[in-house]
Amino acid sequence: SSVILSFQLVDNGSAVLDITNIDVKFVRELAFKSGLATLTPHEIQVLLRKHIGSGCAATPTGFQSLLCSVLDNLDIPDEARQRLFMGFYSIFQTFEHTCQVNAVPQNKLLCGLLIFAAGKKSDKLHLAFAAFDSDGDGSLTAEELGEFFSGFLVGLSATHTCSGAAGLLTSEEKVQLGAVHDAAIALGSLVMREANLGDASKQLIKFSEFAEWYTGGGYTAIPWLELLDLHKWKLALEREPTMPQTYDANSPADSGDAGADPSLQASAQEAGPAATDAEDEDDVVFAFELGAEVAKLVFFRSDLVRLRNVLEITRFDRLKPEDIFHAFRATGSSSDHADEALARLSKSGFDNVIRKLVPGARLTVEEKLFLSVTLSSVFSAFDRDGTLDVSLVEFCSGFMLLASGSKSDKLALAFDEFTKDSDQVLDEAGLERFLRSFLLMLFALNEEACQSPADEIWEEVDVYIGELARQILEDVGAADQGLCFSDFATWYTDGGHLVVPWLELLSLRKWPGILQTERQSSGNDGTQYPEAGNDGIGSGGAGAGTAAAAAAAA
Repeated sequence: SSVILSFQLVDNGSAVLDITNIDVKFVRELAFKSGLATLTPHEIQVLLRKHIGSGCAATPTGFQSLLCSVLDNLDIPDEARQRLFMGFYSIFQTFEHTCQVNAVPQNKLLCGLLIFAAGKKSDKLHLAFAAFDSDGDGSLTAEELGEFFSGFLVGLSATHTCSGAAGLLTSEEKVQLGAVHDAAIALGSLVMREANLGDASKQLIKFSEFAEWYTGGGYTAIPWLELLDLHKWKLALEREPTMPQTYDANSPADSGDAGADPSLQASAQEAGPAATDAEDEDDVVFAFELGAEVAKLVFFRSDLVRLRNVLEITRFDRLKPEDIFHAFRATGSSSDHADEALARLSKSGFDNVIRKLVPGARLTVEEKLFLSVTLSSVFSAFDRDGTLDVSLVEFCSGFMLLASGSKSDKLALAFDEFTKDSDQVLDEAGLERFLRSFLLMLFALNEEACQSPADEIWEEVDVYIGELARQILEDVGAADQGLCFSDFATWYTDGGHLVVPWLELLSLRKWPGILQTERQSSGNDGTQYPEAGNDGIGSGGAGAGTAAAAAAAA
């Protein structure tokens, strides 16, 4: 096995959390084959209380009863069931060792099991936080906060020590577990001190205060919390770098720019413990109604922060739209096809291009993790079949949102790419692919969408885009002969921008504070509705048809 993630928990290096490729496979096997990955955090807590008792410590007998209730009804071979049983029971025994008694506090065991559950990191943290609130006042002491961290850290450490053959802990593993527990207790005091701004008289912390500390920079001290999101284990396995990614809890993310931490809210799932649930209407920047069958597409300030960080690190906004297509075609990893609009791009090819465009030597560890998670999420938005293989034209059309250039330039270039083998016109299916490529990219950049089941998003997008394509062809009268770009441009400029205002976001200038020149003067507040009709598409009306004709457009 090889270490693919390594977290240094304290500055003296005595406590380290290592995650290997074997550990990742072990966690995913336990989570998905047992069915825990389908349970919400609350359902995990209910399961514990049913078999252990409310507030009671978990004994070996009680935990075995819980495992039997979960595993006995699975339609899997007995050998696989036994492996799952031993895997979970070994984790329980690891908790037993740290407690030094023949029982495990239920709140700590809850933390360990939440690693395997479905749901957002914020939901898991909130539930566990409440479980350590012994007096029910909504706050934790420094000691309780340390035990809260210990529950998750011991659980994560157990996935490493138990991923091999089941057996007793080695002397070295026992020493390491002790160091991990001590580090967790120290973290409790550290967070209490920092969250309370050094006020020694304040000895309690609320979850909202913990969330504020975390989103304000605390994520750099405890990046391992991101592993509460099962999706991150899959991304770590897909990346599997030749050298482990090491995280030092005491090193700044970027000493050269303390005011713009590049790992801020390091992915669509990483905006902090309460960011998704605590966003209020004052934080909404864009809101788009996509029809009765589709949820509203809403962008919050945290989404803009994440996009800004992507651009600051990658400098993709210095590329031209055509550079995006050229880079991914030039990698040699895209599959050839007689019809260029049907060419494919593999995940490995995508990764190779990103490494060339964004040399790793100039990135911090936090930046590497941020980009790995964020850009992999973008690729996954187009990988509907889970084959790690996407349409080259559809992906590049969406991905060039990150490049420089106007909306008109990007739409015209994408239209050309989709119609190279169809006489420069799109039929209904082609128009759906064209429009879907842009909308999928927007959903990939949206935190709320990334927290939703992918199948639901794809289904909703398909319904919406199908109706939209039929409406456009009907409005233009092109259902039979197909749609050319000049007709699409005229439709958009003459009122279509009111139907699809989200297309305005193809221009980075429409995102407040994203471009460097705008960050210095942006003062926009509240919900923004882009003035879509002001620049239209193209400058020649029906006479502007191709990328060349649109080059002089807005």
